[in-house]
Amino acid sequence: MVDDQYVWVGTRDGANRFDKLALRWDQYKTGQGLPANNVTSVSNDGNNIWVGTNSGIGKYPRTSDDLNAWIAYTSGTEIQPASVSKEFAESLVTDEIWCIASSKKNVWVGTRRGVSKYDIGKDTWKTITTKDGLASDEISCIAIDGERVWFGTDRGATVYNEGTEAWTSYTTQDGLASNKVTSIDVDGTEVWIGTYNAGVSRFDPSANSWITYTREEGLAHNGILSISVGDTYVWFGTYRGLSRFDKHTGIWTTFTESYGPEDL
Repeated sequence: MVDDQYVWVGTRDGANRFDKLALRWDQYKTGQGLPANNVTSVSNDGNNIWVGTNSGIGKYPRTSDDLNAWIAYTSGTEIQPASVSKEFAESLVTDEIWCIASSKKNVWVGTRRGVSKYDIGKDTWKTITTKDGLASDEISCIAIDGERVWFGTDRGATVYNEGTEAWTSYTTQDGLASNKVTSIDVDGTEVWIGTYNAGVSRFDPSANSWITYTREEGLAHNGILSISVGDTYVWFGTYRGLSRFDKHTGIWTTFTESYGPEDL
């Protein structure tokens, strides 16, 4: 996760913050208050950094120099449901976090048991599952696009419109390359959806049009691990190296450890 001053890197042995101005690294582990050292995801709501682990979530003030300024959120948070409404009585649905995406208003947490939505202003949690509109409770990735929130699952992609409160799911029957979604990123009016085994789908919701890219078009591998959209390029982490798509020319470039036929 990158902002104007810091680069946050999650690892299996803690979280690391690089200060681009001071050229300094800080490391955070359970000794500083991180719920667990196995970091699965990092997100930024503008004021705080949200770090997902396999034992809960850690929140850290973005510009703090106090290594111990962590606040932990877990499913075991003690709440008195008898004195408050069901919404206020809910907590994190599970401690095993798979992905996080945050805006200035909400933090969306993906797990294998659905989505936990944290309202920053109200300090409340809400659990969202297939009963509410998700294609599946197993959430692999989340991307925020204004009022729209995209969820990748093992049964397709789901988008939730916070303004209209409408839920829409997309599967292979609609044009998605595979229902096993691994990554999503938004590029203006278009959405790039990476899959486990069938390449990348480029979706234009306004025209309801789909384009799928695979190894035949230039991807290094059809198994997509991550997507990052930039001004000129779209980058794809795959099982066989890094692929780059030039949005202006349509040219694909692959970067691997070595450029032998076995890598392509």
